[in-house]
Amino acid sequence: LKSKIKFFLSKNKIKYGKDYYNSTISETDIIATTYKHADMLSRILGLNVEVNPKVLKLVINSFYKYGKPYCPCRLRKTTENICPCIYHVEEILNNGRCKCGLFYVRKK
Repeated sequence: LKSKIKFFLSKNKIKYGKDYYNSTISETDIIATTYKHADMLSRILGLNVEVNPKVLKLVINSFYKYGKPYCPCRLRKTTENICPCIYHVEEILNNGRCKCGLFYVRKK
């Protein structure tokens, strides 16, 4: 399943995890990148993808605690779980939101 997800992400040029940030990121970078990512997902998926600011604060807290913006709902601190994690697109398509709720589809 992971290989299918990776193929979909690379085919659509959707970055995730460690590929999203350089070594000198800041809180401002995380916020800006998250909102840009939601816009990109909206265009690629044809959905109205929004960002939950409360969950974004948890991602930023993770950045300060661990040095990387890990997904707040994933226990393992691996490169695949750096936000946006590898699973987020599949979860948005299947559930209308990623597991932690950072990205969600706004109903019209």
